[in-house]
Amino acid sequence: MNFKVFIEIAIRSLLEVIFFGGIYFFLNSLRNHIKIDYYLFNILFVVLSTFSIVAEVFLSYIKKIFIDNKSIPPYIVQNSNDLNRYEKHVWTKLTMWCLLFSIPAIAITSYFIHFSKLNENLFELRFLIVMFVVIVTVSSLVFHVSHHKMIAYYGEKFNEGSTPIDNQQSDWYLLVSYFIPWGIIAIMSSALLTYGYYQGKALNFDLHALAFECGGTAWIVTLWISLISEKRSYIDNSANLLKFNDKDNIDESSMYFLISMFSAIVVGAFYLLSHFISYNVTSINILCIVNAFIAFIASITGNLIGILRGFDKYKNA
Repeated sequence: MNFKVFIEIAIRSLLEVIFFGGIYFFLNSLRNHIKIDYYLFNILFVVLSTFSIVAEVFLSYIKKIFIDNKSIPPYIVQNSNDLNRYEKHVWTKLTMWCLLFSIPAIAITSYFIHFSKLNENLFELRFLIVMFVVIVTVSSLVFHVSHHKMIAYYGEKFNEGSTPIDNQQSDWYLLVSYFIPWGIIAIMSSALLTYGYYQGKALNFDLHALAFECGGTAWIVTLWISLISEKRSYIDNSANLLKFNDKDNIDESSMYFLISMFSAIVVGAFYLLSHFISYNVTSINILCIVNAFIAFIASITGNLIGILRGFDKYKNA
C-alpha cells in the first residue's frame, strides 16, 4: 500500500468520523450519553465505515490503474494460478476481511469505553479520535491484505481475452456485489443516525411530519448510493463484469431528476397514507425501523440509477 492510498483512507475516515460522530454525539444537545450509546456506535460504525471506505478506495485505485493509466501490474502474472479460487468471490472476501479485522477493533474500543468515565470533559471528542485511529488502522490492514487479489482479479477481467458474462452471471453479481452490501450499509447508517439524533427527545411525528423526515432520508441515501454505484458500474462494465442492453442507460440530468422524483414519491406516499389512517410515531425504535426501511428501498433505487448511469458513461466513453 503506497502513501497516497493511506492518505486517501485517512481523509475518508476523518470525514466519516466527523459526519457520523457529529450527528450522533453533538447535534442532539438534549441527551445524556450512556455507555450503551457508545457501544452501539462503536459496533455499527466500525463495520459500516470500514467496508464503505475500503470499497471506495479500491474503486478509485482500480480506475486509476486500469482505466486512467491503462496498465497491468506485473504481479497479476505471478498470481495467475490463484485467480480461479478468487475469481467469483473477491468482493465477498473483501467483506469477510472487513468483518474479521473489525472484531478485534471493536473489542479494543469497547475496552476503552468500559474503563472510561463518561462525565469527563470532552470525552466524546476523545472517543471520536480513538474511532478515527481505529478506522484508519482497520481500513489500511484490509486494503493491504486484499489489494493484490483484487487487482489481479480486475486485471484478468480487463485483459483483451476476457470473456463477457451472460445475463444470469451479471444479475447474480449485481445482487451480491451491489444490492445486498449497500442495502445493509444503508440500513445500519440510517438506524444509527436516527437513534443518535432523536434519542432522548420527546417524539410525536404524525404522518405529515414523517413524510418529510423519510423524504429527506430517501433523497440523501439515493444520491449517496447512486454516486458510488455509478463509479463502480463504469469500472465493472469496462471489465466485462456486467451485461446490459444498449437501451439500459441514464444520462446525468435524468439521474438527478429520478433521485428527486423518488424522494417526492416517498413524501407523497406518506401524505396519501394520512388520508386513510391516523398514526403518530412516539417511539425511537419505530422511527429507526421506518427510516431504515426507507433507506433500504432508497439503496435499491440508488443502485439501479447509479448502475445504469455508469453503463451510460461506459458506453459513451
